[in-house]
Amino acid sequence: ATAVTRRTRSGSVHGPDQVMSLDQAMRAHTIDAARTLHREDLVGSITAGKLADFTELAADPWGVDPQQLADKATVTGTWLAGERVDLDRFLGAVGAVDGAPHAHLTTTPTPGCC
Repeated sequence: ATAVTRRTRSGSVHGPDQVMSLDQAMRAHTIDAARTLHREDLVGSITAGKLADFTELAADPWGVDPQQLADKATVTGTWLAGERVDLDRFLGAVGAVDGAPHAHLTTTPTPGCC
């Protein structure tokens, strides 16, 4: 949503001259990202023979006002290798990880930014 509107959750607009169309934003997050990782033969598009990694959205992004994308086209499911990820189980496992050894790697937000 931010790539299309350049508006953050707080309502600030950053780089309005860098607005993308929805088609451009979807390509940037799918096949273009896969190409950057040299994995376009495995992921990045729904094509026979690929891994079937994709997200399920609450609404068709092309049917939603761009200003409401973040609120209306929310992620309702994630699929990896053609299997739905149990998000509650995944988040439980992530929550069980002890982050203390890596606490020194966190950053502090810049005041007044974003």
